Amino acid sequence: MDAEQNRELGPGVRRLICLPEEDEQVERLPPGTCWPAVFFSAKETVYKVWHPVVGSWLDFHDALVHLDPDAGTFTARISPTRVADAATARPPALINGRFAVDAALVRTAAVLTPP
Repeated sequence: MDAEQNRELGPGVRRLICLPEEDEQVERLPPGTCWPAVFFSAKETVYKVWHPVVGSWLDFHDALVHLDPDAGTFTARISPTRVADAATARPPALINGRFAVDAALVRTAAVLTPP
């Protein structure tokens, strides 16, 4: 789980967090939500699920997140490099989660189920 403030990220921070494909998504998502903050929170949640199982670092650009605003869900695809570098025999390459946004906070959560 993760929670972040629902506010704009600075351009430098946004570049550290979002991949170009995610920036393209932001342009197509409905107004009224700070979508880069949702990506940030989703990636923090993905890391919190990934690290205890895999035992290796996961950078923001190692996961490509797709948001479904209607369902309140996200899917993160972990880059093949990180999957290959993982210490576990079958590291997750896909992590699904949920998100909720209100005026103040973005909340995300994911559960990793056994393969």
